[in-house]
Amino acid sequence: DPTVVAAGVRTQVDYKVVPVRTYTKPITYVCAKNGLFEVRHSDLATIVTKPKTVLGLVEEMQEGMTLNLPKVPFDFLKQTISFFRGVEAKMKGSSEALVQVWWDRTEGRHTIHVPEQQVSGGGVRHQSVFDQDSTGRYFHVMDIHSHGSNMSAFWSGVDDADEKRVTTERLFGVIGKVKEPVPMWKWRMRTRDGFIDLTV
Repeated sequence: DPTVVAAGVRTQVDYKVVPVRTYTKPITYVCAKNGLFEVRHSDLATIVTKPKTVLGLVEEMQEGMTLNLPKVPFDFLKQTISFFRGVEAKMKGSSEALVQVWWDRTEGRHTIHVPEQQVSGGGVRHQSVFDQDSTGRYFHVMDIHSHGSNMSAFWSGVDDADEKRVTTERLFGVIGKVKEPVPMWKWRMRTRDGFIDLTV
């Protein structure tokens, strides 16, 4: 029984947070600012390594995300693609554009928002009225931008830099080849250290 084995192992293992001044067991797992460490302490030496597994624990976790809000309506994706195609028609050529999705805490639903923006083939600049909302009614869920009809869907260096300025969790999407019957798209979630890639 793995649970019984793990319980036996834990008699020889400690779990602590730095700073650790004394070690009372042969193995101590220590959480530090830069991650989890395994400290093996004996009369000979104190050896510190980053472990691949943690002794004495049975359950595992996987990186990923689970939405705590309802899923964004699929109709929003269809509306977004139609908007991106409309921008291209108005600009008479491949042009980037941006759409935002917000959660309305009062209404308990998602709302799609197109902020005032300056668009071009090389990028989009915008200022959202929701960004100035101080009531706390709206929660920023997602940004979706296009790469126009000429480029595929990929995360450019500019995208990475822009989206890393976001300091909270947020979904991001990029849609390329917008004139194709089924455009190309990529999705990801902003995390503290980077991004988690997602599917639609």
